[in-house]
Amino acid sequence: MGNTFFGIFMLLHGLVHIWYIVLSRQWVAFTPEMGYSGQSWLLSKPLGDGSTRLLASLLYGLSTVVMVIAAISILCNGGWMRPWLIIGSICSAMTILICWDGSFERIIEKGLIGFLINIVSIGLALGNSWL
Repeated sequence: MGNTFFGIFMLLHGLVHIWYIVLSRQWVAFTPEMGYSGQSWLLSKPLGDGSTRLLASLLYGLSTVVMVIAAISILCNGGWMRPWLIIGSICSAMTILICWDGSFERIIEKGLIGFLINIVSIGLALGNSWL
């Protein structure tokens, strides 16, 4: 039961990254309540807005795929769940950090909860025998 709940939770966590792809590709008009603005504290100045949004789309897409694989491995009780969960969580956390705009305003919408979920997931993968 624990693996099923955790697997579904991680699947939903992975799918949330799609929202950030939508925002980075500007498929919807941006409002501050939505979260990711397309700006990056690290990438916007050296790469420009268009390249930053493209790279963000690719990183969020990679995070989605790896987190979905991790969730499937948890749901299937695969022996390969730990590495995928660790890789997916690191990939997601780094993407959130790299794509953050540097402002603490609306930090929740910008991925703080997702970042914390990733940190807890890494801890669970490294420290729990039930995974």
